[in-house]
Amino acid sequence: MKGIAFATAKIEIHSTGKLHGNIEPPNLVIEEGGIFDGTCKMAKREEVVPK
Repeated sequence: MKGIAFATAKIEIHSTGKLHGNIEPPNLVIEEGGIFDGTCKMAKREEVVPK
């Protein structure tokens, strides 16, 4: 995936997954082997509102 991702529960990147971009999740899980290239702003669940 490329771009900006918002989540109300969590973002998971599995062992073969790739995410390039900015994310704003309340929870983040990256399995061993998963790739995340970008910035992450952690927020409380009630604060996550797409802009």
